[in-house]
Amino acid sequence: MTKLKVVVLLAVVALLLFPAMAFAQDMPPDRPCRFYGTVQVDGVDVPAGTPIQAIIGGEIVAETTTWITSEGRSYYGVRITEPEGAQYDGVTVSFNIDGDAAEQTGIWELGENFATNLSIGEAGPSDGQGPKGDKGDKGDPGPQGPKGDKGDPGEPGEDAPGGIALPVVALVIAIIAAIMAAMSLRRRV
Repeated sequence: MTKLKVVVLLAVVALLLFPAMAFAQDMPPDRPCRFYGTVQVDGVDVPAGTPIQAIIGGEIVAETTTWITSEGRSYYGVRITEPEGAQYDGVTVSFNIDGDAAEQTGIWELGENFATNLSIGEAGPSDGQGPKGDKGDKGDPGPQGPKGDKGDPGEPGEDAPGGIALPVVALVIAIIAAIMAAMSLRRRV
């Protein structure tokens, strides 16, 4: 092989390896598992700001607080990220409502979102068979509540630094360079 062929071959190999190395170094962390739903104690929605804790193996792995919707329902949403070295897949997640154990549990699964309504104590008739009372007047709407806290930042998209865009662009450049090198070698032969 001539020196030119060796240099071109090494350049092409380096360009093809660069995206793979960049992609391997910038792999995003494992996707979290999320749980969300309503929160009730003795059949009554809890106040806004009620602490909710997610527990795995006796350890608190995530915490959040409840918020109230315009319909007066209390909701929570919690995101559980698997720490480096831990294996949560298939593990049971239990929940505390203001320090007391909720009756419901969930199963952690990579990247999943689970609707899990949390409750403690007795709920009112939920089968629709209870006696119906007089609805009465609707009444005046109350004042608007305070603006809620900002949620957790989302995961970076594909075009974010460290995303997949840089390795893809590098791969395209490497392919173009390889084609040009091959065409250049053909003309000289």
